[in-house]
Amino acid sequence: MIHRYATFIKAVNLTIDYIILNISMVISYFIEDRSYIFWINNRRYLPIVLVFNLIWLLSANITGLYEHVLNKDSIKTYRGVIKTYLLFVSFICFTIIILIGTKAYFITREYLF
Repeated sequence: MIHRYATFIKAVNLTIDYIILNISMVISYFIEDRSYIFWINNRRYLPIVLVFNLIWLLSANITGLYEHVLNKDSIKTYRGVIKTYLLFVSFICFTIIILIGTKAYFITREYLF
């Protein structure tokens, strides 16, 4: 019975993670840009959002965040989330360093701070 809904629970967890990630990016865009023009219309930010989503998926797959969702202890789950988040932040930093070296206009200092 535990394995019956495991795939469904993984999909729900992944969907909720992406919703939270994208809502946080939209909120940070509204705080930083202070305009009510939606960020999808601004072509500079769409690649950033796509890269952030792909990096989260890569980080979650590397750490195995969604593996054995129903059988995990809560402490192991929290540790997995923290490991995934730290890996995500390190991948983002690495990506920013690589992109600033080649395309300085892609991610501006004003957008990051």
